[in-house]
Amino acid sequence: MQNNNSIVSLSDIRELSILKTWKSILIILVEWLIIIACVFAHKMYSNIVMYFMVWFIISTRLYAMYSLIHEAIHYSISRNKVLNDGIAQFFLGIPLFISITEIRKAHLAHHKYLQTENDPEMKHLLYNEFQFPKTKTQIAALFFLDISGINFVYYKLLKLFSWLLNFDLNKLKDAVKIILFAIVFVVAYYNNFLIDLMLYWLIPFATLYQLLNRIRLSTEHFNIDETNAFKTRSVIPSFMEKCIFSPHNLGYHLEHHLYPGIPFYNLPKLHDKLINDSDYVKNAIVESSYTEVLKDFIK
Repeated sequence: MQNNNSIVSLSDIRELSILKTWKSILIILVEWLIIIACVFAHKMYSNIVMYFMVWFIISTRLYAMYSLIHEAIHYSISRNKVLNDGIAQFFLGIPLFISITEIRKAHLAHHKYLQTENDPEMKHLLYNEFQFPKTKTQIAALFFLDISGINFVYYKLLKLFSWLLNFDLNKLKDAVKIILFAIVFVVAYYNNFLIDLMLYWLIPFATLYQLLNRIRLSTEHFNIDETNAFKTRSVIPSFMEKCIFSPHNLGYHLEHHLYPGIPFYNLPKLHDKLINDSDYVKNAIVESSYTEVLKDFIK
């Protein structure tokens, strides 16, 4: 089913693949303005209720930044590769501890070798946490470990120990990144904004962001019948769920796999064309709610 040239006409593909760089830049700017507004709101009304709201919104906007990184991986912010990667790395990658060039290698391999032994995402199946379905208790425990930040600390320590035990010269870039982030936190400490850095960046990133990322990863390709032709699903939920679980059309994952060169703002139009194709309708898994999808992950 990966040979999909007959599903949508070549002229439609060309039209839908036209990039509007200004639109992506504007959206990135809006995401940053929302985060900045949240910081100022909590500074003005510093209480636990306001912080909970700020924590929730910032977490979802960081997750929205991941969605835009996904676009940058496919050069869908700008066809100018230098501009595309420069914008993505500085305004999106750094806040999420992500290297655009490194994540691109893994993600493009995922597209090329989808659901085969060469697919980097298949390594998740080696771990029990990605074995579905699970009981309600198991799901609740897994989600709690994510949203509490326990899993974040555990995974980072595990990665650090593995890195130290298996260190070689090829990992010097990782050492540089660790040192740079350490410098950021040291500078923040000595300039009295370490608490701000923790409240408005690290805590949202280490908690709710991690849970949202797990839900995305799990619902995109896992718990799908291995006989399914497309090997993925799309989730096109309500406006509120989109804001939280699939910002910037991240839920149109099946459409994205069929035509990865089409930018996120044109994926709904692509979907409208695909539903007129009988082959797509017959094989596609398209859900209307993440809560409904997650019910299928519970035994």
